[in-house]
Amino acid sequence: MADTQPYRPKKRGYETAADMLRSLVPIVVLVVLFAYFCMPKSDNKINTIDPQDNITSMAEYGAFSIVAPKALDKSWKPTSSKLLRDDSNQLSTPTGLTIGYVTPKMKFARFTIRQGVPEAVLKASVDDATVTDDPAGNAVQIAGRSWTPITTDKGRGYVNVAGSGAASIVIVLVGSASYDELKELATALQPVAKKS
Repeated sequence: MADTQPYRPKKRGYETAADMLRSLVPIVVLVVLFAYFCMPKSDNKINTIDPQDNITSMAEYGAFSIVAPKALDKSWKPTSSKLLRDDSNQLSTPTGLTIGYVTPKMKFARFTIRQGVPEAVLKASVDDATVTDDPAGNAVQIAGRSWTPITTDKGRGYVNVAGSGAASIVIVLVGSASYDELKELATALQPVAKKS
């Protein structure tokens, strides 16, 4: 008589821990791919602009000769640029220029050149920040210009004034950037010639 054993289905368990790990690999791969494609990215992309049109317009139509940052390393990213006017009329003669940058150390710096009473230009250039150190302090020489260091409640800066009264040409460098980076910005300033 044949030896008959009752039918017993095979167990669906894992023979070894290695078998179990191998079966989890496809699931892990799917989870990683889902996370990569669906999670928000934080790649710190900086939207840059080209300030050259405003620099050229200020040089052509402004009432005074200007300097502007021209020799900055490519790691300085211009993020904003604006012609400044004394009124809201966009066709009036520009009285100044401002350019904002993200610095190589991911801080912020703004260059402003404007004609006017130094105290008023300085106040407008630091927005709603207030100057906490008297800008009549000890000047430093950077690239042939005399700069007065200032500290605001939002950072630090340098101020250069040529002339006097309302005819003064005032350059303000201000932001969260270090004094060393602001010195680099000051060193990059070069005269901008009119095209005609």
